[in-house]
Amino acid sequence: MQTKFLILLIIAVILSFVGGFMLANGLNRANINELNKKNAELAAKASKSKDDGSGDLTATEIEAELKTAASRPKDFNFQKRLAFELYGYAVRNKDMARLTDVKTLLDRAYSGNPEDYEVIVAYANLHFLIGKENGKPESFATSREFFEKALKKRPKDLRMMTDFAATLLESPTPDAKKAVELLEDAYEIDSNSELVVNALIKAHIAAGNVKKASELVPELKKINPQNPLVEDIDRMLNSEASK
Repeated sequence: MQTKFLILLIIAVILSFVGGFMLANGLNRANINELNKKNAELAAKASKSKDDGSGDLTATEIEAELKTAASRPKDFNFQKRLAFELYGYAVRNKDMARLTDVKTLLDRAYSGNPEDYEVIVAYANLHFLIGKENGKPESFATSREFFEKALKKRPKDLRMMTDFAATLLESPTPDAKKAVELLEDAYEIDSNSELVVNALIKAHIAAGNVKKASELVPELKKINPQNPLVEDIDRMLNSEASK
């Protein structure tokens, strides 16, 4: 009875996550934080922090930088740096119109060095976001193509693997089976990764593997008792027990 009740609780909790697994009207809160963090890390590798501490370019600076980028199309480092800065800016400020500029910059950077791993991953995430904005199947196909390329280059990059799995679940033609397989590979690499276990629980639910999802909840609780998913389940259990 306890197991059945726990499974029902998990379904209730997870359903609120699956519908907006990576994007909730664009991006859900958890993945916005992850994407912002990743973009900040990538940008930091390509450029120094801005003096004002905000990390964001002003509208005037953006236009000036884009003009410079257009005049230096073969400058890989410049194109990459600006692409990452503008990508982070677009996500943080929900300025999705800037994704077109980011794509132009990444197109140039990728043309200059098609084997740069960070550009490949950024390209994959960018095309997924563009697909969510324009609804065009080819954008999702391109995103998957570049995630596959990234996976071949670094098959043990947990963050990239969880990003890829999220896009598989959120695409117009979801592939929960592949998402689970991908995350199970990630789980074998690091079964103590909160990022991986959290994502795997959600993927199992999306694939209809409720029993497997329920078996992972104690592991998530052991890794981080403060994880929002664990907190929601505990709250429901306590509420039920008090009735």
